[in-house]
Amino acid sequence: LGVDFAPTGRRHQRIDPWYKSSYSGTPVAEDVEGATAICWSTTGAYAISTLWTLWRTEAFALGEVPRGGGSAGTFAAVWTNVAAHAFSAASGSWYAITLPEPSIGGLASDGLCLVWTSGHAYAFDPSPGAWTSLDLGAPGGVSGSGSENVGMVWGGQRAQAYSQITDTWAVLDTSTPVVGGNANGEVAILWTFNEGWAFNAASGLWA
Repeated sequence: LGVDFAPTGRRHQRIDPWYKSSYSGTPVAEDVEGATAICWSTTGAYAISTLWTLWRTEAFALGEVPRGGGSAGTFAAVWTNVAAHAFSAASGSWYAITLPEPSIGGLASDGLCLVWTSGHAYAFDPSPGAWTSLDLGAPGGVSGSGSENVGMVWGGQRAQAYSQITDTWAVLDTSTPVVGGNANGEVAILWTFNEGWAFNAASGLWA
């Protein structure tokens, strides 16, 4: 707390709005959205939220190399070659999961977090603070898209959509290889050379 003086001469307390933290390693990137901020270096990740006005540190294990991350408003996440780490603004804690294969990609934005490897996908649910895993099989390359309440990963002739509303994954097998897709809000769309589908996050079903 600091002491300042009001224009009338009356004393009042002034709260310093800055919260300092030291870090190790070489800075890599940062992201700020909603009530949560995250930054990460070559040796660890650092997160802070408006609910917990102290920086919370998550150290990487020996050999971990950060590959991406972001803030999703109520939580933040960073993924490395061997693990995924998520910080929940609700609990002020970090939640980590070891990846069975090296990470290929991930996203953490607009309240949604997905991380995927060549054979698995993971969604983070900030309440109660847990990773939901999904076995993708062997799709032969995975891409992903998502925002807010819906996310999707696809590869080969299979797509998996995740609904944050129902906290479930839904599988879709196609007759020909998937060409592309997109997911945003509460809807995901997917297409091949001759067919198209839509996923409803409210129902958790493909149509």
